[in-house]
Amino acid sequence: MSENQMNDENLSPELEDLLAGDWESLPDSNYDAWADGMYHASCTAAVKTVAGHPSVEFTFKMIEVKELADPSTTPPAVGGTNSELCTLDNGIGMSSFKKFLKVFGPHLGISNRKELVDAIQDVEVLLNNKRRYDKKNDVWRFRVDNLVCI
Repeated sequence: MSENQMNDENLSPELEDLLAGDWESLPDSNYDAWADGMYHASCTAAVKTVAGHPSVEFTFKMIEVKELADPSTTPPAVGGTNSELCTLDNGIGMSSFKKFLKVFGPHLGISNRKELVDAIQDVEVLLNNKRRYDKKNDVWRFRVDNLVCI
């Protein structure tokens, strides 16, 4: 058995249940990056570890579609969510993290990073997003292009 093959003796009962059955019975993804446009949303930040990387995730919950870049696009559902993950152990992730903090910091009057992340809970924003296509995983990714607290 190769190192990448699963050894049944090491599987937890939960993982065994998840892996049981055929792949066709799995539900389709309900993730759909919002179409390019301007949205009124609420934002919440959460600290987490993703694949061993310290990260902060900014989750946006749709309140209202303000304008779609392509008016013929079907608008996303009110109440739907999208998020942007900033991994803090690389330069690109830190730059993205700073992009968010420089908007929320002055609005909330907080300069300490930890206190600021903790304070970003259901903060109303206007955001422009521009989806990007992830060729490797064959999916559209949500990306905040501009953000303003309201």
